[in-house]
Amino acid sequence: MFVAGELVPNLSIQDAGGVAYNLWDFRQKSHLALIYDPSSGPEALTERAAAISARQKEWDWLNVKIILVSATDPHTLNPGLHVIDRHGRLIKSFPLTRDLLAELESELIYYEARHC
Repeated sequence: MFVAGELVPNLSIQDAGGVAYNLWDFRQKSHLALIYDPSSGPEALTERAAAISARQKEWDWLNVKIILVSATDPHTLNPGLHVIDRHGRLIKSFPLTRDLLAELESELIYYEARHC
């Protein structure tokens, strides 16, 4: 759906907890990481949310908001991790893997290093 380097449209999405977001609300404020896994159940979402919370200091330092997108949200996102910069452009999309958060951290550190 998204193309690397191009502006991401202003989608309205809902996280797994039921909170609604507009993607452009984060522009000029923070990076955005959308994790969409329509096949994960409540237990997997709870585990992923706990893993994200355990590393919250890193996400704050990298200035990234991570949203676990609801599997019932009626949009056309491809499953995976979609990293969007603070200017609203897609940095990169990753497939769903076991080391998803490590890949996110690595990509954002590399992105920031290129844009110093």
